[in-house]
Amino acid sequence: MKIKLILSALLFITVSIVFIAKSQRNEIIENRTSILSLLRIEQFDLKPLSSQYSKNSILLDERDFITKFGNPISIMNEFDEMLQSNLKHLKYNGADVWFLNNELFRIIFTNNNYCFAMSNDKVIKVGDSIDLVAELFPVAWKDQENPQGQVFLNLSYNNVELDMSLNFEYDINSKTIKSISVSE
Repeated sequence: MKIKLILSALLFITVSIVFIAKSQRNEIIENRTSILSLLRIEQFDLKPLSSQYSKNSILLDERDFITKFGNPISIMNEFDEMLQSNLKHLKYNGADVWFLNNELFRIIFTNNNYCFAMSNDKVIKVGDSIDLVAELFPVAWKDQENPQGQVFLNLSYNNVELDMSLNFEYDINSKTIKSISVSE
């Protein structure tokens, strides 16, 4: 009787382990596409076209950001209702940048004075064809079931996924990039 009970318990444990392992494997396979759409901050920079500054703009505090981008046209303090906090808004010709507690919170490029530059020297700027994004990031491009004029890439740093994403907004008809942004 005891042997039968022990064998039943072992069988139950074995079946449970196999079931759990199989479900985790399926979850990994299902998430593989989103993992492939993950872009490491170490692979790119958002910067003025002429900048040779090596550290990624996303990692800069306000002072270092201004050193890299130059003096803004204006600096304003803005209250964000959702965050219930003040943001510092730096306005440039073709770029808007917000800092929260001296860390970059959001950046938007709206003209070709600025670019998204990959570490392999590929550069994308406002006015370019969205086909460049599709070529560089085919998985993210393919993930668009109903193109709404935006391609999103999740960001990571030091192998940790961030709550930030890179967004290329484009005109669906002309396939021209209208803005490049990073935000939470």
